[in-house]
Amino acid sequence: MITIIPIMGYASLSIYTNKASVITEDSANLGGLINSDGGNTITERGVVYSITSTNSTPTIGGTGCTKDINGSGTGVYSETISGLDDLTIYSFRAYAINSEGTTYGGVLTFTTLESTVALPSVTTTGETSVTGSSAVLGGNVTSDGGATVTERGVVYARTDTDSSPTIGEFGVTKNTNGSGTGSFSESITGLSSGTGYSFRAYAINSEGTTYGSIDTFTTTGVSTTSVNMSTTGNASSGGACALGTPTTRYHDGAGAEPTGGDTIYTDSGGTNVFNGGGLHYKFDNGYSAVVSSSGVVSSYALCV
Repeated sequence: MITIIPIMGYASLSIYTNKASVITEDSANLGGLINSDGGNTITERGVVYSITSTNSTPTIGGTGCTKDINGSGTGVYSETISGLDDLTIYSFRAYAINSEGTTYGGVLTFTTLESTVALPSVTTTGETSVTGSSAVLGGNVTSDGGATVTERGVVYARTDTDSSPTIGEFGVTKNTNGSGTGSFSESITGLSSGTGYSFRAYAINSEGTTYGSIDTFTTTGVSTTSVNMSTTGNASSGGACALGTPTTRYHDGAGAEPTGGDTIYTDSGGTNVFNGGGLHYKFDNGYSAVVSSSGVVSSYALCV
């Protein structure tokens, strides 16, 4: 049996708030009954609701209040209100609008049920097939928490930038790999050689995002920086350093340009040492130096 609570409105407009029904953890059926429009057509009707602790007497435009429109005219009406918080007390009442203004039914309350949905469970799978620029990363969604896993994948970052990568953080890359439960993996490319990375699996359902444990790996090779260089005269003995046609090489030093003790490579991955043959080379920073057959820079001096 429906319980209705009347409240007096304008003149003879008669409106009642119906008791909430079909209450779940995130929804409820709310409505009202309009017996009479008081001689002026009802142009809008519906319910207005709010979390009781925020506003216990909801009105249109009130703090924390939401209005749900349900047509016009007299009669019984109801609407399923969704997107509610679980285990929460709500206040609500019916309303009707005609040319005389807005009239409300009595205020009622209801409490949503406790949610049975939980965050998904996901584990991180250790890296495989690591090279100087790629690695296979993945995870395993072992439970969806009672709601469909709409997205899963891995997040990763250079360890020196972010050692606990999270979606949306600076320097963090997200790689999406489908949806649902089960194991997944992806070949991640475009990595820097000789560099440490942190990563972990993630999964998303209606309750939110959960992450697996953090794992780390280091790409193979040496971390290098490109430099232009060409053969030249002996700068250390005062020779001129006319730059011929430069060739791009790579060095393992900390700065933008090579210095004494750095090693020169022919590839960005640092796997092939440049055989300098003990000759002098000019770098595009204005310096010249002897590069040994093992690629090591020595006799470093500014060109004159």
